[in-house]
Amino acid sequence: MRPTLSNLETTDRTLVITDALDHLSQTKLRGVSYLERWLKQTKDVEIRVGLETQLIDERRHARLLAEETKRLSSVAFTRHSPPALGGLYREIDALETDLHRLCVFHRGVKAFTLNRCGHLIPVVETGLSRTLEQISREEERHIRWADIRLARLLTHDEMRSCNLLMSRIWAVLEASWERTCRDLARTNAVPTAASS
Repeated sequence: MRPTLSNLETTDRTLVITDALDHLSQTKLRGVSYLERWLKQTKDVEIRVGLETQLIDERRHARLLAEETKRLSSVAFTRHSPPALGGLYREIDALETDLHRLCVFHRGVKAFTLNRCGHLIPVVETGLSRTLEQISREEERHIRWADIRLARLLTHDEMRSCNLLMSRIWAVLEASWERTCRDLARTNAVPTAASS
């Protein structure tokens, strides 16, 4: 049976969404490794307790996203994490203070992940949408937790350096998602500005 144009479009769209989910999954896997290292380094007991809880959530998010990726793909595949993510996490690993780590990981990586989940929720099937909504709620909770810590740690002098770090991280994340976002737009798998 020869595939119709609509079948090809559906297949293409599914592959693009699968790629986006794989990208989120790879980000989460990197986040798990990062949180494990951060837990060993931090001296702040309050931060350690919060990160332990978040590590559990990150592991579950990575597993859920990997399962959804495998379910959607007709051929199981693993994409190695994009080079930009490797560089991103090397840069984050080099940070020495909990303040900078909170800024970059929570207000950078987690906020960006929340943004990408928000783009995908309206265009995926109901079950996957619920999974992404659950991840989004937990990301929001982690960001609020970090904001409370940042309010305690962030001085006016540090605000500028944290803002510069976060904008650099967002730029790297945007670049790592460029192809995926272009493909999502090409397959009309994301709402355009006019339909949002």
